[in-house]
Amino acid sequence: MNKIDTWISIIYIHQLIESEPNQWNATSLRKELGISTRTIQRYLRFMERQGALLRYDKSKKAFYYEKPMNDTRQFLPFDELSELQLNSLRGAIDRELERRIQMRSERATRRVTTKRRVAAGA
Repeated sequence: MNKIDTWISIIYIHQLIESEPNQWNATSLRKELGISTRTIQRYLRFMERQGALLRYDKSKKAFYYEKPMNDTRQFLPFDELSELQLNSLRGAIDRELERRIQMRSERATRRVTTKRRVAAGA
């Protein structure tokens, strides 16, 4: 996985946890992103080192933010990239996140459609 894929995955993890708190654990994130649990855990540790107040609810077996985080810039490698590279990275992240969100929406629609077909045939 290259660096851009890494940053995209980190931002995507952030968006999933932020938009659906107490719904995501390492296993569900692994399935959503298609990467190993160990990599997910490494990304979560990175996010915490960058200041994300991530918590794990043992009863719900899922992550949530103790305090909302609206700014994802702290996850980006400002000191490692030129301004041009950073703008390119932001564009790539936006496009990839939009693609992943669209794919999730399409999967959810297919599940609902399948359930309706099964219910209608029963």
